[in-house]
Amino acid sequence: MFEEVSTFRLYLMRLLYLLNFVLLGLDVWPGIINHAGAWDPVKGVAFSFWAALSARSGLGLR
Repeated sequence: MFEEVSTFRLYLMRLLYLLNFVLLGLDVWPGIINHAGAWDPVKGVAFSFWAALSARSGLGLR
């Protein structure tokens, strides 16, 4: 019933997770770490969403 994922698809998925982790992380995390002052609520939610997606992509590499 359950079939294993092909090696090509596994490495393709890991590549996409890596690209998402690196490219999104380079854009979002410096903005969060170096931010001074209060966040606009909508912008704060957007940044936290993209940061969480980047962090989850890092876990997806495993």
